[in-house]
Amino acid sequence: MSKKDFYIINLILFLIYCSYQVSVLENKFLSEISSLDIIESEISEEEKAESNEKEKTDFRKLFLKTALKEEGYQEEAGNYTKYGAWYGLPNSEWCAMYVSWVAKESGINNETIPKFASVSAGKAAFQTLGAYEPKADYLPRPGDIIFFLNNASHTGIVLGVEDGRVYTIEGNSADMIARRNYSLDDATITGYGIPDFKNN
Repeated sequence: MSKKDFYIINLILFLIYCSYQVSVLENKFLSEISSLDIIESEISEEEKAESNEKEKTDFRKLFLKTALKEEGYQEEAGNYTKYGAWYGLPNSEWCAMYVSWVAKESGINNETIPKFASVSAGKAAFQTLGAYEPKADYLPRPGDIIFFLNNASHTGIVLGVEDGRVYTIEGNSADMIARRNYSLDDATITGYGIPDFKNN
């Protein structure tokens, strides 16, 4: 065999080897791309499932259900409550913090129900959102936030309206969480915060 033939044969073998390596790398690359597609697809499906689950959630009903679960809770010595402790004000007046805690436990964001520890701040927050109505102009719905002013300000959660009366559940009502009801034109009611649960 001549040197020329030897070099030609070796060149052919080298090219075959290179072609094989390129094929191996190409298959590996395609496999990795395929794996990434599968991962992205799985993530997309998870995100879609989470989105669908959120769309299925009736936050108004969940908010009311969470509020009613707390019925009967009583404050401890020194005005201590778990709602105040959660807010960072464990020994304070707590009707507003009860509302905020229920919203948080229900997965409701602060744009739907603002987080507030004082009644005046809660009312102002709803007014800023354009989601507050005076009592004379509005018929409340379940899940609305009722605001009072009579010697001391107060707030609670509307459960419903029937026969000209509004039914509520309130924190810090006789030092506990209890259901109450009032005439719709009760002089102590100032108005209502109106959460937009659909946009939560």
